[in-house]
Amino acid sequence: MQDITLPEGLRLNEESPTNDQSGAGFATIDVSTRLCTGRIHLHGAQVTAWQPRGASEPVFWQSAQAQLASDKAIRGGVPISFPWFADGRSHNQKPAHGLARLADWKLVDASSTPGGEVTVRLRLDDETLAKSKFAPDAEVTLVVTMGVAVQMSLVVRAGSAACHFEDAMHNYFHVGDVTRASVKGLDAARYLDKVSGRDGQLQEGPVTFSGETDRVYQSVASASIVDPVLNRTIRIEKSGSESTVVWNPWSKRSEKDFGMAPGEWQQMVCVETANALADEVYLEAGEKHALSQVISLG
Repeated sequence: MQDITLPEGLRLNEESPTNDQSGAGFATIDVSTRLCTGRIHLHGAQVTAWQPRGASEPVFWQSAQAQLASDKAIRGGVPISFPWFADGRSHNQKPAHGLARLADWKLVDASSTPGGEVTVRLRLDDETLAKSKFAPDAEVTLVVTMGVAVQMSLVVRAGSAACHFEDAMHNYFHVGDVTRASVKGLDAARYLDKVSGRDGQLQEGPVTFSGETDRVYQSVASASIVDPVLNRTIRIEKSGSESTVVWNPWSKRSEKDFGMAPGEWQQMVCVETANALADEVYLEAGEKHALSQVISLG
């Protein structure tokens, strides 16, 4: 494990529980400050928890049947999709959503502020970049800051050659009842409905849920989840993002195709900060791009 001194409020847990057949534990960075609690897995650089002090319910959702294994992404929290989204623009890329969420990222540094925020910076290893056939001398880092809000920034710097990629922060949010929740901020945006296969659909008013939902919106706007059951609003402010993905697998597919426990689909919704499909990112040699989001409660 990297020899990094962690500030107060951060603790490295090198043997977090796992159900990997190898029996090896997963390293996590556990957060406990006067502002919040949280957890970041080095496997996939995946935030799996963040909860401000005083909040009665978790902000992120995680399946009770999430598999903590080296060849799987954790079902919940914020998986990182890179360098392709789903099966990519060619529709034949494997594994789904790229290799970054299955890789063990390296802890680069960690810091804190007098106000109580803590920041962790992680770097994707060169071996994973080579396996993905992405530009081998590119640099990919994730910066996570936790406090009264959680800030995340996925930064890609091209190396000696131009490159292109899709990326996403696949946010799983905890809601009281998805059938009563709604997503605001996407009114008048065009979207691809992946359930029906229809492209160019026009959103009218808030997004509501009455069945399987899988949509890729072309939108640079921030969004919010209005949850009347938990009596709160989750705000997702974003930058460097041309797409927003909204997803819930509904009852049948949640168990059959995504390994969720019965009924879990009712307590989750994904509102993802992304650059997907036609919104993929192009960088010239040496250029940098940051996909960023700030999540807070209202």
